[in-house]
Amino acid sequence: MRPLADASHLRVFVADTLADPDEDTAWIPTSLAGLAQSRKAANAIKRKETITVVIGNPPYKEKAKGKGGWVEDRGPGLRAPLDDWQPPHEWGIGAHAKHLRNLYVYFWRWAAWKVFGGDPYRGGTDKSEAKWTEGRGVVCFITVAGFLNGPGFQKMRADLRREADEIFVVDCTPEGHQPPVGSRIFQAVQQPVCIVLALRRSAQRSEHPATVRFRSLSEGPRELKFQELAGLTIDDEMWVDAPAEWRSPFLPAGTADWVSYPALEDLFKYNGSGVMTGRTWVIAPDAESLRKRWKTLRDEPDADAKAKLFHPHEGGDRTIKKVVREALFRHPHPGSSVATDKGAGAEPTRYSFRSFDRQWIVPDNRLINRANPQLWKTASNNQVYLTALMAHSPSSGPALTVAGLIPDLHHYRGSFGGRVFPLWADAAATDPNVPAALLAELATAYGCLVTGPDLVAYIAAIAASPAYTQRFHSNLKQPGLRIPPQSARCSTKP
Repeated sequence: MRPLADASHLRVFVADTLADPDEDTAWIPTSLAGLAQSRKAANAIKRKETITVVIGNPPYKEKAKGKGGWVEDRGPGLRAPLDDWQPPHEWGIGAHAKHLRNLYVYFWRWAAWKVFGGDPYRGGTDKSEAKWTEGRGVVCFITVAGFLNGPGFQKMRADLRREADEIFVVDCTPEGHQPPVGSRIFQAVQQPVCIVLALRRSAQRSEHPATVRFRSLSEGPRELKFQELAGLTIDDEMWVDAPAEWRSPFLPAGTADWVSYPALEDLFKYNGSGVMTGRTWVIAPDAESLRKRWKTLRDEPDADAKAKLFHPHEGGDRTIKKVVREALFRHPHPGSSVATDKGAGAEPTRYSFRSFDRQWIVPDNRLINRANPQLWKTASNNQVYLTALMAHSPSSGPALTVAGLIPDLHHYRGSFGGRVFPLWADAAATDPNVPAALLAELATAYGCLVTGPDLVAYIAAIAASPAYTQRFHSNLKQPGLRIPPQSARCSTKP
């Protein structure tokens, strides 16, 4: 046999990048001694040697708190590298910081920390020789693109701008969220993907934020994208500059304007799902049909046939024998199961079935799989609901619709669910479902009193128009509605 070539000079190791470099290797069976030695050698490099280039495709995993190893948690009383990317409290975006707990972010943090000089042991052979030095280098990852504009990543973007001289961003998914499979760089990945190269030529940090340059690949098959990538250079004329502010998105100015607009869900204290009935017979175009259906179910003498008439929802918890204690607000039901109920049944009430289809529903919590009691509790003749998609994007027509009656889960378009945004947080219509601090800030900005109905009317005027989806078509490839602000001022003082 021909002997294997000696590859030891390549210094290729199998190891856990996120593991503590000072951690002693735990016991490993003799059969895996080579793996233990590889890990020990890698840890020595992470401890003692300067690293100037990190290239890779980090794994993606949401809700990965506790999986970031030493990068996320160095132990009690010790500051971990990820702590540097936590947004300060005064920025008011702490609710979004949970998105930092993603595996790919842990790898970004380790690479930037090691290459650009955050490592206090950079250049030292052990702790006694530790010294803080700045570093030249390159970090280049292909990852999901959420950090380019997500509010929870503002400190991450600010630090990368501070540590690099130039940052190059290639949008590999111009088709947006859940693109056609044949267009995906990684065919199993539904999220938008980008390539980001952070480059530092100088040994000293600049007082100015790094220049961020952006470009998108063409929409189309992945083979076409590979061809474009093969011919891409960092000095051609296809790059567009992103805004220079420290915390701004790594996106072109026009797109950055879009992500600076407040998200629809941030303008309300509460939003929730519409009513998920789990069965269609509790909804009808007229009330009398519902009364007849209840009578047919109630009077069926055969238990098995009666159970079938009830139509149990697969995966739901409502059955004909289930006793449901919680009644819908103002719509009480007997404290017995449907199987034993001999009463006249709940009186049908009007219902927002679809955006342009008002029907009737039986308001009985025993019959509805997921009624969303909050919607029933705050319903009134003065209530107004906005409904919109959140996990998917509208492609044409109004981006949201308006209802005065309790809306169905699929009210907006008949599929894909969506969210409901009530105007009022109470049935008396005295407490707006809008943060008081937001209304106060708007009153100060516009020089007049701004009420909850004012804000909801403005949102509806903007996003319920087909012109909204037409104008922001390219931005809406990524799910989530945003509401552009009004620059005019009121003529009446608050």
